[in-house]
Amino acid sequence: MTPTTMPMRKHALPIERLAGVAAQFEPSSDGYLFRRGGCGPAVPVTTAEHAALAKAGNRALLLHLGAFGVCCWAAWLAVARALPGSSDLAMGAVVGIVVSAIGLVIYGSLRWHADAPARAVSGRRATRPARAADFGGHPGYWTIVLWMAVLSIAVVARPQPLAFNVALTIFGLVCALFVAGRRWLFARSLTSGQRAHARQAEKHERRADTPAARRRSLGIVVLLLLFFVLELVALAAGILLSVQAAAALMGRPAGAMPDGAFLGAVFVGFAVGGLFMWPVDRLCKRWTGESVFSNFDFLAGW
Repeated sequence: MTPTTMPMRKHALPIERLAGVAAQFEPSSDGYLFRRGGCGPAVPVTTAEHAALAKAGNRALLLHLGAFGVCCWAAWLAVARALPGSSDLAMGAVVGIVVSAIGLVIYGSLRWHADAPARAVSGRRATRPARAADFGGHPGYWTIVLWMAVLSIAVVARPQPLAFNVALTIFGLVCALFVAGRRWLFARSLTSGQRAHARQAEKHERRADTPAARRRSLGIVVLLLLFFVLELVALAAGILLSVQAAAALMGRPAGAMPDGAFLGAVFVGFAVGGLFMWPVDRLCKRWTGESVFSNFDFLAGW
């Protein structure tokens, strides 16, 4: 194992990080090296193979996001039909649990697609040994807390039906517990030496070694916070545009839309907002060298 080399995960775009395919590759002199999970033994692949696998991973992510939105909308309508006359609190709780279960199934399917490169290169001889694992694919606990804070702001910023807020809150809590559990289990799977090296690498990434670099990092932190606000505005704009478009098509105000139609418009809005966020995030990577949503732990460790 090579403890001094860490995955080059910051070079991946947000869509590539979520898809989980492109981040497992790194450039080499004659193509690319594939490392399962970003730190397994290096297996050489051609540039064409890398492009095809990365494209398939991104396509699978978009299909899974679309399937998640459709399934959530269908679940809302199905629960409303199966539990007529139920309270908003009960409706929201059931929908939140069902949507969480759908999310776990979608995640499992997406992880299986993310492992497609490993199946494609199975049987090939590795040319370099595995290297030390790190926490790159596992958001830190500060990241999870800050995302939950963002979710809380989204819930209270604009009054929504109680059922929607309850469902969103339950889904957010399940996601937070799931992500935190994955990080804890990953940490437990490492040896004490691997954990020490991984934490040292994380600390080195967050904090520069020289005073001059630390002064520059203050500007980077300010830029990341600014881009964070800009990307939230872009996401909100996408959601607002989708809701208003759906309301115009139905010929009624947004506040008078049926819950199912409103929820569907919101999910579509997340996709539209993601498209709005993409150029902003690319600009952020160009100016700061990393995606603002890749990890919020720079706030805790700076």
